[in-house]
Amino acid sequence: MQTNIFIPTCWMFLALTSTALAQRTWVVDAANGPGTDFTEIAPALTAASDGDVLRVRAGDYRPWTTSKGVALLGDPGAVIHLGIVEVCAVRNLGAGQRFVLRGFQFVEDYPLNGADSYFEATQCKGSVHLESLVEGAWRKAFAKFDHCDFVTVAHHASSRRFDVVSCRVTMHDVNITAGTVDFALPSPALGLRDSYVEITECVLRGAIGNSYVAPSPAIIATSSAIELRGSKNSSIAGGILRQVHAPAIRADATSTLRIDPRVTIVGSIDGGVVTRERMIALEVGGGLLSTSKIYDVVAPAGDFVVIFGALPAPSLRTPIGELWLDLASLYVVGAAQIGASGMWQITTPIPSNPSLRGVVLAYQVLDIGNAIDLSNAAVVILR
Repeated sequence: MQTNIFIPTCWMFLALTSTALAQRTWVVDAANGPGTDFTEIAPALTAASDGDVLRVRAGDYRPWTTSKGVALLGDPGAVIHLGIVEVCAVRNLGAGQRFVLRGFQFVEDYPLNGADSYFEATQCKGSVHLESLVEGAWRKAFAKFDHCDFVTVAHHASSRRFDVVSCRVTMHDVNITAGTVDFALPSPALGLRDSYVEITECVLRGAIGNSYVAPSPAIIATSSAIELRGSKNSSIAGGILRQVHAPAIRADATSTLRIDPRVTIVGSIDGGVVTRERMIALEVGGGLLSTSKIYDVVAPAGDFVVIFGALPAPSLRTPIGELWLDLASLYVVGAAQIGASGMWQITTPIPSNPSLRGVVLAYQVLDIGNAIDLSNAAVVILR
């Protein structure tokens, strides 16, 4: 029997987000329709202040670079066109600031492989959050993260890899099937160096092989720590050539891998220090205003679990796991004792308030059983 404790969170939610509401919402519209503030993104970023939201209507736009903690929210049909060496970037984001990028499609103006990626985040002390983005066809990587304290990627599907150097990253509900763009080098879904990455409810596949290049592992790691959490929907698979898979993961001797046995691994694990253990996992769906959020928890039967919500914060290492929540804004979403299925789902309402658009919330579960453990962080951008 499963015991549920639902905590009415509407007022707590409003109290939490009142300090995170946008200072101002700017409208960017290439067609210069009613209510337009700017027709391009770059000048809107120049005018914006930390905490502002830029709503970008459908249309064609040029690339940009910023160091501000703003939310860039693309309506359906918002497309960023990149020249041969152009890239969108956030650099030197200050501590305590949050940068959000959601809902854009990237397109190359020319079918030439100039810049390596579509988006870059570099030297960021604040947090960087990506969600629901679409890439073009020619670049080797979708995104590069370099020396960033807190990066999240959620609800994203891609055929281009992510390159991560000296960062702390959490990936949730991400599907990457790496394509073979570079004929000289393997193309993993995820390349890591000197980083900590938490991967939950994700599907990562290395590039298939061909006459010029061998199939690639899904993950290539150097001096990194990886946690693979999730249910049967999570899988890590090496690329394939002539019915032979590349390793699912290739890691050096200094890398550590903590893997939940429910995650499907296709191909070998070459290198690294591997620990296999069941871990609590959290997935959060929904996100539209005036609808609800659905929380799915995977945990051992009989354990008592509590879902917490808060504004996101750079991870804090604790004896029970990585804490990604801002303690000053912490509130309880709900609690339950896990039933025999090993899963628990609850739904909570989200207040209908347009001023909440672009607010970033993070959720984690505290699991109390034979041991006390924290789940992954599930990060959601309100729409």
